[in-house]
Amino acid sequence: MRSRSSRNCVSSSLLRATVPSGPQALSLVDCSAYTSPELDENSAPSMCYASGTTGNPKAALYSHRSTLLHAFGAALPYSLNLSSRVSVVPVVPMFHVNAWGVPYSAAATGCKLVLPGPALDGKSIYELLEAQKVTMAAGVPTVWQLLLGHMLANGLKEWDERLIVVVMKNPGATPTREELLACYEGKIANWQVPDDAVFVDAIPLGATGKMQKMTLREQLKGYKFLN
Repeated sequence: MRSRSSRNCVSSSLLRATVPSGPQALSLVDCSAYTSPELDENSAPSMCYASGTTGNPKAALYSHRSTLLHAFGAALPYSLNLSSRVSVVPVVPMFHVNAWGVPYSAAATGCKLVLPGPALDGKSIYELLEAQKVTMAAGVPTVWQLLLGHMLANGLKEWDERLIVVVMKNPGATPTREELLACYEGKIANWQVPDDAVFVDAIPLGATGKMQKMTLREQLKGYKFLN
C-alpha cells in the first residue's frame, strides 16, 4: 500500500494537469452529456481504513444512505450547527468516519469548507484559522494541544468569542447574573455554560417571532467581559 502522502501527491499532480483554473474554469467544463446514475441507497460510495487506536488496519464500508444521514445529523443546530454563515476546517482526516461527515455537511449547507493540507503542527493550524476566519474546527485533542502549545509559547492571542446568555427580565423580576448562571450547574457540560449573563430591555424579534441574532449582535458590539 502507498502512504497517504504519496496518494495525495498523485492526486495533486493529476488535478494540476487536467483541471482548468481561473475565472473561466467553470465555463470550460461541458456537463451537458452527463447523466446522473441511479444508485441503490445501500450501495457503497466509500471505504475507509484506520488503525490508530484499533490495532491492525480495519476497513469500514459506508453506504450512500448512512453518509447522507450522517451529513444531515452533523449539520444540525445541536450538533456542529453548520450553515452558510460558518467557516469550518476538518482537521480530522477522511479515514476517521469521513472526517466526521464535515465535507458532506458543508456542501449540503453552503458552509465555507477550509482544508488544512498536510501541515498539522500548531503554527500551521493557528495561521490557517486566523487567515480563513474559521468559526468551527473539528479535530482530536492532540491537534488542539499542539495549537495551544504554540499559542502559549509565542504569546499569541486567544480567540475572544465566548458564550453569553442574553436575558430580558419579566416585569417585577430581579434575577442576578449569579443566579442565572447557577441554573446551568450540573445540567450541561461545563464548556457549554455561558461566561456571562447580560440583561437587555427587549429581545429583537422578526415578523415571525424569531429572534434577530444579527440585530442583537450589533446591539452588544461594544460589550466587554469582566475578566
